[in-house]
Amino acid sequence: TALGGIQTCGHVDVARSQLFRSLVYRGLRSSGLVRTIQNSCLSGAGPLYPSCCLSYFVTTPATKYATLEYVSSIADKGDSLDIHLQHSAFMMQRLLDWNVRVLLVNVVPFDPTGSHGRVAKSLAASARSLGVPVLSLEYEENTTLWRDLTQLNGLGHAVVGERAVKLFRGMPPPARRRSTSADARYREEARRSCVSPSAWAVLPKLAAKLPKCNGTSYEYKDKDVAAVDGR
Repeated sequence: TALGGIQTCGHVDVARSQLFRSLVYRGLRSSGLVRTIQNSCLSGAGPLYPSCCLSYFVTTPATKYATLEYVSSIADKGDSLDIHLQHSAFMMQRLLDWNVRVLLVNVVPFDPTGSHGRVAKSLAASARSLGVPVLSLEYEENTTLWRDLTQLNGLGHAVVGERAVKLFRGMPPPARRRSTSADARYREEARRSCVSPSAWAVLPKLAAKLPKCNGTSYEYKDKDVAAVDGR
């Protein structure tokens, strides 16, 4: 499942077959690791909405691998930046609960104010605390990988796709784990966050445009416990 924003969705100048999400899918399929791909990108929306509606954006138990790419989608969120960072961590934790191999993809565009770099560091810290690998690519690393100051070109997508496939292939199978009191606390924190005033300043507007999820995420607790316990 490809979760993310501007880079995952891609630009009209880059063919869909050349996007890193497509390259990751083909690389994993060639190894017999996946059969289909679920494109769950939302350009510019940030991780709050998919986090609060994750069972819509991620098909379980079919999903075995997931990429998360949200640096650019979070960096422009202003007053709501913190809640989007929080929900990036919630998403990673929940996917791990569902025995999904997760990869955080931090693509940092031209960054004169440092805002994207700060978001990338926060996301990476959350990922590493959960044992989630991080793939990073910055504009300054190689400007020939970018079509402009904000979006990757075909070569940039190829580099990200190749690195992602290599990281996924090297990941051990996720360990089955039982739900703990700490897991229950984070799920309740996530649920409360999804119905908080700061979330509802954003969620209804998104829900009006996107189908099948109003952002309340009351499925959090029951579905997660069932997935973790194997019922």
